[in-house]
Amino acid sequence: MHETFSSNEQHQELGYVSPARFISLCERVGSPAPIGQIVSYYRDILNRHSEPQRYYHTLTHVNDVLGTFYLFPGQVDNVSLVEVAGWMHDVIQGPQAEVKSADYAVQMIRDLQLPSIFEMPVHDAIVATEHKELPKDPSAKLLVNADLLILASSPPDFDKYEAQIRQEYSHYTDEEFIKGRLNFWDNFLGNRDSVYTPGVFYDRFEQMAQENIARSRNRLRSGLIPRLI
Repeated sequence: MHETFSSNEQHQELGYVSPARFISLCERVGSPAPIGQIVSYYRDILNRHSEPQRYYHTLTHVNDVLGTFYLFPGQVDNVSLVEVAGWMHDVIQGPQAEVKSADYAVQMIRDLQLPSIFEMPVHDAIVATEHKELPKDPSAKLLVNADLLILASSPPDFDKYEAQIRQEYSHYTDEEFIKGRLNFWDNFLGNRDSVYTPGVFYDRFEQMAQENIARSRNRLRSGLIPRLI
C-alpha cells in the first residue's frame, strides 16, 4: 500500500510533551519521587530540546514519536516503558548521542525511582535509534519505527525535514554535508532489508519511505540541498 504519513495526525499542539503528561507517566509507573524532582527533569529535557542548534530534533519530534505509540496501539505489552524511551531518545546531541541519551535515561530512571526493570530495555531501545540494524525487541521496534516515520511523510514534509537536518549541520560546507548525507543513506540502507520492521509500519509506509530516500539521494548526487524558507 502506497501511503504517506502526516504529522498532523500526531497532535501538533505538542500535547504529548506537556509537563502534565510527563508527570503522569512517572506517577503511572510508580515513581515515588517528589513532584519538584520530576518537574526538574522535565525542565532539563525541555531545555535540551530547545537548544539553538536544533531544528528537527526538538520537542516537536518527541511529540510526534510519542503520538505514534498511541496511533498504532497493541505493538508492545508495556507502552509506558517505550514512552520513557521516547522522551529520552534525543535528549543529547553530538557524537555518540544515542548512547549518551540512553545513559541519561538510565540515570533518570534511577533518580526518579522508576521500575528498575525499565533500565535495560529503555537503554537498548534508545541505542537502537542509531539505526545500524533492524531491531528485534518489540520495544526497540516501536521506538525505531516511530523515530523513522518522518521518512514516509509527504514530499513537502520530507523536504522540510531534510532542510532542518541540513540546518543542524550548518557548520559543514555544502560539499561536506552532501558527502556525509550520502554516506549516511548508504550505511542506513546497507544495514537493513527495509526501513521499517515487518508489520503495520512496513505494510503502510515502506514504499513512501523508499521513494523519499531515493529522491533525496538523487537530489544530493545532483548537488541540490533543500533549504529552510
